[in-house]
Amino acid sequence: MNKLIFLILLIIVNLNAKATSSNKASPKNPFETSSQRIEKQVDNAYTILENNSFEKAISMIGNPELIYGKEAVFILDFEGNIIQQYINPQNIWSNIFNAQDKFGKKYIEAILNQASQDSGWVSYAWQGTTKFTFVKKIEKENTPYVIGSGFYPYTKWSAAVNMVDNAVNYFYKNTTEESFAAFSYPVGEFISGDLYVFAFDLEGNCLAHGNDPGLIGQNLYDLQDPDGKYFIRDFIEKVKLVDYAWSDYIWYGAPKKSYITKVTDQISNKKYILGVGYYPNTNREKVEEYVKRGFSFLKFNGVSHAVKEFQNRLGNYVYGDIFLFVYDLKGNCLANGEKPSWIGQNVLSIENQDGVKPIELLIDKAQRGGGWIDYQWNNGNTSAYIEPINIGPEKALIGSSFYPISQYEFAILTANSIYDEIEQEGEEKVFNKLVSGNSKFLRGDLDTRIYDINGNCLASNNYQHIWKKYFDAVDQTGKPYFIKMAKSAEQGLGWIETKQRNATKKTFTLRAGNRQFMGLPYFITTSFFE
Repeated sequence: MNKLIFLILLIIVNLNAKATSSNKASPKNPFETSSQRIEKQVDNAYTILENNSFEKAISMIGNPELIYGKEAVFILDFEGNIIQQYINPQNIWSNIFNAQDKFGKKYIEAILNQASQDSGWVSYAWQGTTKFTFVKKIEKENTPYVIGSGFYPYTKWSAAVNMVDNAVNYFYKNTTEESFAAFSYPVGEFISGDLYVFAFDLEGNCLAHGNDPGLIGQNLYDLQDPDGKYFIRDFIEKVKLVDYAWSDYIWYGAPKKSYITKVTDQISNKKYILGVGYYPNTNREKVEEYVKRGFSFLKFNGVSHAVKEFQNRLGNYVYGDIFLFVYDLKGNCLANGEKPSWIGQNVLSIENQDGVKPIELLIDKAQRGGGWIDYQWNNGNTSAYIEPINIGPEKALIGSSFYPISQYEFAILTANSIYDEIEQEGEEKVFNKLVSGNSKFLRGDLDTRIYDINGNCLASNNYQHIWKKYFDAVDQTGKPYFIKMAKSAEQGLGWIETKQRNATKKTFTLRAGNRQFMGLPYFITTSFFE
């Protein structure tokens, strides 16, 4: 079976027991409901095309009754022309054959290749997250077409799988040496927040590592986790049996899941392991817990002890990818469990990929009482929790961060990011960024809009909404939803729930402080369909 097909099948159906970290029952498919709904949607469109004229079928497939949230059928011909598309209909008859995702994967070509084998799933990176699309081939009037629909899982599980898939594609298009160099490049495309690619040979030698280059060149065959599991050996044994597998182990005191695959050098015929791992238990609550624990330790034991404890990766103040950091308000790094090389340096001028100085943001947040703040780091969206602290006569901050990926987290993070940028750059600049499709504000199928209190849509990541009036808008049940959003925003922030496009829509509202645009208060909304 083709490796790509096998990869997607692993995601959509229950995993083969051999490809898990144990030889017992397979883990529950986390996307079962969504994948079944998508396959049914495509099958219904297939039946419509099969039983009606082409023109009538195209019209029927575009019927809103067949839409579920933002899950809508599209039709392509085998030259890459869009024949039907309910979402963004302005793109109909555009040719997108050469479209690529951020990893350089030609996903339309991949869709056509998969459909040529009758049907199947394709994964690719799209608008800041991972998308899975089910496609099926149909012959109509002696012409082949592709019917498809997709969804965004919003999980680290799916993001890890997709990154491995892209690493495999890269490996087979480049030399082994070029691939390992790309996987290890600290600011390259194979780093996304806390996700990174690693590579081993079947003897346990580390040949690439996107997070810790110090491991490259070391033989880790005998490396054990705290429970005594030889997890590198586990990688090796699994890929000898199957092409793709999951391995579970403990690392830095936390459960970790790594998705691994086997690739073969086309010249030497030597086999290698590529993988990506993540920590499933990392969340906001865990981050806050560790910051508060670190706060108490620092307050009662001082900086010198804290430096040692916070960078001890086998100690009590590191949990998976949760590390503590301490900065004074001048930007001097006093402690950092993740980057000990920063200790003693002033890191105020360090910038992220957008030219923003995150340490300045952390300091500003601490001076305003602390709490959560969002920014870009390592090609990903990070949320940091900060608490101000006094160290002797000096003011400082202690904090930690993580990389959220759920729909709820994305909704909150995006709204807060827009508001923070408005505070720094003003309405006109940020509204234009949102309207122009700035990738920073594009997250999967997240619907982002800005309304004034009269119901005018001032900005949106979908131009069709701009300057439309929504004051009297009602949802699918006939209930007015703009008033509901406005009342939620009056409280500062909140969530509302409506029924639209045959699905439940969750909307996060955030008041833009006391700011006004054209003399009227306004608020930010970010929405997604469950």
